[in-house]
Amino acid sequence: MPAVGAGVPVPLALPGQSVWRALACAPTEHDLPRTVRSSREAYLSAQQSSPSPQARLPCADEHSRWSSGAEVPPVQGSRPSLGLIDRVRERDAFVRLRRDGVRVRTDPLWCSFVPDPDLVPPQVAFAIGRAVGSAVRRNRLRRRLRAVLTNCDVPPGLYLIGARVPACEQTFDDLERTVHSLLGKIQRHVTTS
Repeated sequence: MPAVGAGVPVPLALPGQSVWRALACAPTEHDLPRTVRSSREAYLSAQQSSPSPQARLPCADEHSRWSSGAEVPPVQGSRPSLGLIDRVRERDAFVRLRRDGVRVRTDPLWCSFVPDPDLVPPQVAFAIGRAVGSAVRRNRLRRRLRAVLTNCDVPPGLYLIGARVPACEQTFDDLERTVHSLLGKIQRHVTTS
């Protein structure tokens, strides 16, 4: 048998057997006597250590150095408005917008709204068609409109805000002015009716 590598004998391939098959069937280093093995191996005991007398318990969920802090009762009464807006989620709200909604317009934006003092925070939906641009442009415009509306004082109710093509080309400040103008028209309409 010829020797390959670190003194490990490898059998020759039998007729009809590839050399790789012969190498795969060759004895490994662990099959050889200890004198032939490499000296890099360390002796590890197979015996397990004795069980410890203390039970292993999970750690507490709170950090030991953090102060636990005194628990404070929740604040009573209504909280100040944070400029929150919610999404229109139900079909009935869209039916109500179509049936009872009042429509106002500014140059690139329009809004159909139903004033409802019971809807706090106001619910807003967006109608931005494909003519406005690609999905990326429409989603960017939707995010910008939502950001502007959270900074505005939007009266309670249902709102469906739509946009035309020039809305995408406006800067954030121009869009903010347009939304303020649109909300001003809504306020005037609410106060006159």
